[in-house]
Parts: sequence; C-alpha cells; structure tokens
Amino acid sequence: MQSELQITMDGITHSAILDVRIRTCAARLEKVFPRLVACRVLVAEPNHHDLGRKLFRVRLNVVYPGGEVVVSRDNHEDVYVLLREAFLAARRELEKATRRFSADAKLHAKQRALQLF
Repeated sequence: MQSELQITMDGITHSAILDVRIRTCAARLEKVFPRLVACRVLVAEPNHHDLGRKLFRVRLNVVYPGGEVVVSRDNHEDVYVLLREAFLAARRELEKATRRFSADAKLHAKQRALQLF
C-alpha cells in the first residue's frame, strides 16, 4: 500500500487480535490490488442498551488511483464476521472497478485504431 493503513476503534477497547486480523485482511486485499493508495478501517460499537447485547459496525474506505470504494456492514454480534464480509465486499467492488477500467482502456484502444484509417 502506498500509504499507511488507518485503523480506528470507536467504543471498543483496543484488541491486538482484532488489529492483526484487520492487517491480515488488508494485506490480502493489497496482494490482489497492489496499487491501493489508502485503506481506512473503522470498527465501532454503537450504544444499543435496549437490546442487551453488543452489536458492531465496520466501515471500510479503500482508495485506489481514480476512485474510492466505501463499504459498511452493521448490526452483528461477531466483529470478525463483519470484517470478513466487509473486506469481501470491498474486493468485489475493486474487481468491478478494474473490469470497468480495462473495458474503457480497450474501447479507447479500438477508437484510436479506427482513427488511423
């Protein structure tokens, strides 16, 4: 990654295991998309006193050259499940953006080739 990974925990005490899991997921994402500019991860525990249980929220902002992917996953008791789902969704969105970019590049190449004749 071209810049530092930012991890923010809101309403949660810092956990080394959670930190390692986030860094591992971000490293896997970077292996597939090496040109990522930034990755910001927010893990929060909103106050849900009336429910009597802890529900977490995860938000990812992944910046790549030419765009940004924002993914949110909410209301689950297991923060690790939310992390997995959020990173998988971010990967799918990055794959879509890559396909769009390569399709645009191919289209421009065909147009340039047609202009030569």
